[in-house]
Amino acid sequence: MSAQAAWEKCAQKKADSLLRIQYPEMLSIQEFENWMTKNLEKGEIVGSRSLITIPVIVHVVHNGQTIGNGPNISEEQVLSQIEVLNEDFQRILGSRGYNDHPDGATIDIEFCPAVLDENDELLDEPGIHRYNGNRGSWTVQQIESELKVKTYWNPSKYFNIWTLNISSAGSSDVVGYAQFPSASGLDGLEVDEGPYQTDGIVIDYTVFGSSEKGNFPALEAPYDLGRVATHETGHWLGLRHIWGDGGCSVDDYCDDTPYAREANYDCDQHFSCSSTDMIENYMDYSEDDCMNIFTQDQKERMLTVLENSPRRKELLESSVCEIPLNWKLSATEIEIYPNPTAGTLNIHLTNLEDLSEASEYHVFLFNANGQIVIETDVTVNEISPLDIGNLTPGMYFLKVANSSFNENFKIIKI
Repeated sequence: MSAQAAWEKCAQKKADSLLRIQYPEMLSIQEFENWMTKNLEKGEIVGSRSLITIPVIVHVVHNGQTIGNGPNISEEQVLSQIEVLNEDFQRILGSRGYNDHPDGATIDIEFCPAVLDENDELLDEPGIHRYNGNRGSWTVQQIESELKVKTYWNPSKYFNIWTLNISSAGSSDVVGYAQFPSASGLDGLEVDEGPYQTDGIVIDYTVFGSSEKGNFPALEAPYDLGRVATHETGHWLGLRHIWGDGGCSVDDYCDDTPYAREANYDCDQHFSCSSTDMIENYMDYSEDDCMNIFTQDQKERMLTVLENSPRRKELLESSVCEIPLNWKLSATEIEIYPNPTAGTLNIHLTNLEDLSEASEYHVFLFNANGQIVIETDVTVNEISPLDIGNLTPGMYFLKVANSSFNENFKIIKI
């Protein structure tokens, strides 16, 4: 399978057609665009938030392989993909997601790996649910009718992502697709809540994650930098393909994206519809290496969906990326916060009766392999900041100890 063939058809239209057969009450494309236009005109978007947090659960679907083999991809590969999503949606300086294009936009979305499951229990691997589907590969129809309904987590609390081996049978070598957002509250139309049990995106494991962030043998250029998931997340937030799935007369409903005759599959400059194609746009089919733009109009569409669309708007209030403040281990005298954190972790010890009389304690931070990555001392009754901003996202273990005391905590670096 050539890299270009893999992108000849994302299954967006196919999956949408299957859903419309099963759920005929879904709004038509034009009805959804009418809803979108009305809400854009209202101007009620979540852009006033400094950073929008969306909790992610990645369903790693495999066929019994050990972790790190085949579709049972490693935690590091999963987290590398979440990191790419954040770089692209936040247009982070120094990353591949940065651009200085005059129409380029910073979406200010933080995708965080969920740390709590649906029973409010701490996940062993943040953001990951592993599932043995007892099948080597899955067609789009099998994914929609069988797999998703067995494995989805509440889409009002989690952004569901399925990664697996997508079968090429009848799918033209599809590597990903998404469920478009639902609409509600449009005058003259019934509320379209849409099918909740299929809500999310699906990505083939061979294009999930970034080869620049680890040794992931399944990934191959030119689609090895995580942009398939960025593209499909754009669909999940209401974006159309930049060429409108048609010719020069078909629009993607964004004024600042040029018309295009068709999809582009490489990073060469292309001219169509009397203008230069925006091959850098995430909603084209270009190679990962040159994708790095969401435009201002695309940003407004995505934020409008987050403010108004069923399940998307509830996600903004989800707390599954946060360990509750009342989550206490045996040492109730030790406060560790914020957890998860992207930068500074505060450690506060209070000298209550269960703690020894020593004023200083040793702190060790271990990675998942048991290696000490940080070692320092903290003082009782003082807040001691621990900078972990340079560490790779994932799960760590914090030990607070002295000669007569020892307590361990799970720490999530995002």
